[in-house]
Amino acid sequence: LLAFLNGVNAQTLRMLQGRRKRQRTQLSCRLLIKVTRFENDGESHDLECATEDGTGRILPLENAPQFVQDKFENGEIQSAGDVLTSSNARIANGKFEIMPGSQVAIDRRPDHVFGGRQGRRLAVTGTKSTLVLRVDAPDADTTATLSELSDSVFGTSGDPVNLRSQYKACSFNKLDFAPVNGVSSNGTPVSDGAYEVSITQTVSGVDNGVVRDAVTAAGNTALGNMQSQYDHVMQCIPPGTNSGWIAYAYINWYLSVYNDNWCTFVSGQMHEIGHNLGLAHSGEGSQQYADQSGMMGYSYGSDDGPVMCFNGVKNWQLEWFTDRHVLINAPFSWSGDLYGIADYGSTSMSDKMIVRLASSSGTEDIYVSYNKKAGVNAGTVEGGNQVMVHTKENGPTQFGQSWLLAKLNAGESYLATIDGQSVPINVGNIDTVNGVASVSIGVPSTPSPTQNPTKVPTNSPTKFPTESPTKFPTHNPTKVPTDSPTKFPTQVPTVLPTDAPTENPTRNPTQSPTDSPTKSPLDQTNAPTPDSTDSPTDIPTDSPTKSPLPLTDAPTLSHTEVPTNFPTEFPTHGPTPAITDSPTNIPTVTITKVPTAHPTAYVTDLPTSSTPTKAPSPSSEDVALIQMVEIAKEMLYVHGFKENVILLLRIRVLHILQEDHAKKLTAGGLRVFV
Repeated sequence: LLAFLNGVNAQTLRMLQGRRKRQRTQLSCRLLIKVTRFENDGESHDLECATEDGTGRILPLENAPQFVQDKFENGEIQSAGDVLTSSNARIANGKFEIMPGSQVAIDRRPDHVFGGRQGRRLAVTGTKSTLVLRVDAPDADTTATLSELSDSVFGTSGDPVNLRSQYKACSFNKLDFAPVNGVSSNGTPVSDGAYEVSITQTVSGVDNGVVRDAVTAAGNTALGNMQSQYDHVMQCIPPGTNSGWIAYAYINWYLSVYNDNWCTFVSGQMHEIGHNLGLAHSGEGSQQYADQSGMMGYSYGSDDGPVMCFNGVKNWQLEWFTDRHVLINAPFSWSGDLYGIADYGSTSMSDKMIVRLASSSGTEDIYVSYNKKAGVNAGTVEGGNQVMVHTKENGPTQFGQSWLLAKLNAGESYLATIDGQSVPINVGNIDTVNGVASVSIGVPSTPSPTQNPTKVPTNSPTKFPTESPTKFPTHNPTKVPTDSPTKFPTQVPTVLPTDAPTENPTRNPTQSPTDSPTKSPLDQTNAPTPDSTDSPTDIPTDSPTKSPLPLTDAPTLSHTEVPTNFPTEFPTHGPTPAITDSPTNIPTVTITKVPTAHPTAYVTDLPTSSTPTKAPSPSSEDVALIQMVEIAKEMLYVHGFKENVILLLRIRVLHILQEDHAKKLTAGGLRVFV
């Protein structure tokens, strides 16, 4: 009747009503990747939707078409950047339900990620306004007090290691999570970054997502829309919810959620906020959390530790140290020193920290870094003071799991595979004092070939390097190589002359090699010389000469008026005829004018006027011998035979004296003389 009265036929009315119905059921939501950690070290990755109705609800997807799930599993969903639209959907039973036969599309909207507050939120530098929510529920409350939460997250009461302090330290003050202070958009005051909300929803045995949405609604009511005001919101849920979870966060989003006391543990805080910044987990082997060299591996139930930062591949993604990055492409060749992030403040742009080997696809890049265990990274749990080799899924700045491939000590190597090419990564020296590791990657380019290559080039250095290289290579190797070149020729003569000349060759080869090369080439003498030469010969004789000095034919019968230059073979018969003013080496004929205080070394002709000496004087035979010894000694000193004086004297004594006299002289005069 109405249609007739209004001039509209029933068919047109039904079409308009159907259009209105279709418009009411078309819904859109922002796709979010939720990463959850469990008490048994398990994890889950879930695709959920944030409604765009201003309520801030986050709902799991129901009946999503297969292509949506495929894109999620293949890493093609950009969390918070992709928007799903369904032509026929509804929100029911806490889920975003896509109706059968609905048309579903996914659109990339960069403004959701890079525009407005969300863009500021995803930036990894600057100051981030951060709010912590404590929760009062009918059956449980968050264990930590409001002030304890503020201190554990921001250090407002002196907590030494917390979310704010460690992110500032690891970024070298490039990123700061500052506590919210002031009045919210609806006039509610907030101080020290912490606020307490009350919910009517119980928590015991309830799904944590239900409690989370209740807390979000209570916070929006008390403070205004939190998502539009704050960069990060941390919900500290009371204990008792189901599933045995520890914490979870949404990638590229403002929200992270913690199971009670995990809100106070610094590793849990940094890990979940790291997800907000777009970081994925750090794994090793088959375990997605097992890389414990940084905060995106396992978390630890400690309020103030461990004091560590992120691994090399995560540091590359965070872009805090771009002036210390090295990017190399195929054929992947580089060598140099790598410093740990702890030394960023004491290094310059010429010093390097992370090397990225870029694959052609960008999905199998290799990262090399030095994990110095000191300073801001003093508590690194794994790989301290070692060279770390990582790979990463997806591009260098995209969300993607990293994997630890190798931990290398000094002298160790790892053979990486990239684009089907095997690339050796070698570690030379690691200086733990100065925090630097010498690394070479790939095979360095060889220089241009020589016009005439050597006959037998070596491919690698010898196992035992010589002390210094030889001037010229030998044509044939020696039969028994030495560990290092000797300075002098070997004791055993070589069978064949060497190809390279000696420094000072002899004119004629000697029958046996000398211990050291002669200063000048000389012909060998055929036999020892019959007489001694004036000076030592350059080449020693095979045996000593018959006598060191020319001898007289026979001893003189009386002493000469002038002493001879050389001692006679036998002593002269008499002493000097007159007394000298001072004692001579040869005794005078008569006694000295004044008796000596001590026994004289030589016998006097007459007894001294003083008291007899305690020891008996030597015999006249010994006196003559002593005279000979003294003369020989003095003459030998004059002619430079100091080292052989004692030997020569003993030989003379044995030749001249009887056996009993030799004993007397050795015990008496000769010992004093020596």
